[in-house]
Amino acid sequence: MNVFRTKIMHCFYRNSAANFAHSHSTRPHWYILAAGTKQFWYKIGDSEGYSKVGDLIICPPGFTLYRHSPEPLEFLSISFEWQYDLEHSGYSDPIYPIFGNITIRDRPRYISTLKNYKEMVPGSTTFQVLKSYYTHLLDDLLFTCLLEKQYYQKKKTKDQTIIDAVRFLDEHAKESISLKSVADRASLSQAQFCRRFQAAVGLSPMQYLSDIRLRKAESMLLETNLSIDHISNECGYQNGFYLSRVFTKKYGISPSKYRDMYRV
Repeated sequence: MNVFRTKIMHCFYRNSAANFAHSHSTRPHWYILAAGTKQFWYKIGDSEGYSKVGDLIICPPGFTLYRHSPEPLEFLSISFEWQYDLEHSGYSDPIYPIFGNITIRDRPRYISTLKNYKEMVPGSTTFQVLKSYYTHLLDDLLFTCLLEKQYYQKKKTKDQTIIDAVRFLDEHAKESISLKSVADRASLSQAQFCRRFQAAVGLSPMQYLSDIRLRKAESMLLETNLSIDHISNECGYQNGFYLSRVFTKKYGISPSKYRDMYRV
């Protein structure tokens, strides 16, 4: 049986690009805000930054969510109640959605869910069917967030050498980076560095670097009209052909087809 139950209080997808009606809001329920196009600035407590397509903002009850979009955008807004069945969960403490901005790694699944919200227009079916479908989509989003929470908890490490290496890869992903150069920065042999990185992050250094680059390529495919060659330069690949080969191997679909299928 489900260990949590949701109840949607309010839900809509803004199909036409627009600015937010209010710069901030404080709600008595959980609140989801997600960009369908472009990106927007947000702040919840100490969490602040930019949320883009493929991200999800989750704000707990009673917290103030500040937001600002530099240009009109499409967006999804959901207010909901979250009830947790602790007795049947098998855990000693409740599991709640992640606080703040969540980046969904399973981008095709996320974009597909967003499209379903966009295409299910109020009035196109009965209210109860519509509400049930919205709830089903919401539950899928929340389960995805729980998987992300577990994934990032596994990635946490107290190994400062690896923390520094991860930060370096994050900040210099578009540059030409070799395993030797990163291992040298950590004052470790390549074998030692790979073992410690794999143990801390769950991926090899080069797999992690590839993951960063491909995620950026995904975002640029969905958010811009730039050519594949231009995107490859921005993401650290030699040319568009090489990006296409790596992208297709990872996702089973070419960048151009991915753009056509999943762009909201």
